[in-house]
Amino acid sequence: MISELFDERWQAYAGTHVRIAHPERGALEVRPAPVGQTLGQFPDQALRTIHIMTAQNPGRPLPDEENQRRQAELVASVRELTGVDAWSAVGGDPAWTHTEDSLAIIGLTDDEALQLARRFDQDAIFAWTSTEWGLVSCRSEQHQGVGWQVLQRS
Repeated sequence: MISELFDERWQAYAGTHVRIAHPERGALEVRPAPVGQTLGQFPDQALRTIHIMTAQNPGRPLPDEENQRRQAELVASVRELTGVDAWSAVGGDPAWTHTEDSLAIIGLTDDEALQLARRFDQDAIFAWTSTEWGLVSCRSEQHQGVGWQVLQRS
């Protein structure tokens, strides 16, 4: 039963779209695409991995006040890190009926990003590279890589 619930959540995570407030390019929306397909311009000129994570709703819904407190704690934790940039982001289902405040973090290794996400009891994070939109489990070795499409939003 527990693994079935996680499988259901994993499928929801796999369909997530992310809107990122890029400091130079403005609002971007990243969507999963077929494996091997990349459409649009990857936003980091140095081609570093961009990890997208939230501190909200750690596998279960929390009250808005708790989610806001947790997200502020994540933002503060990232600000303390040296050599790391972060952009505001929002993840949501394709219809944008469920959203969670997030961060797009540049400058972490995969291990560092997973360690940070685990502090906030998250199930998974995204690891976006110039070639892959990766969904990475914080609880196991599970990884799902697909292509990506990035759209400029107005």
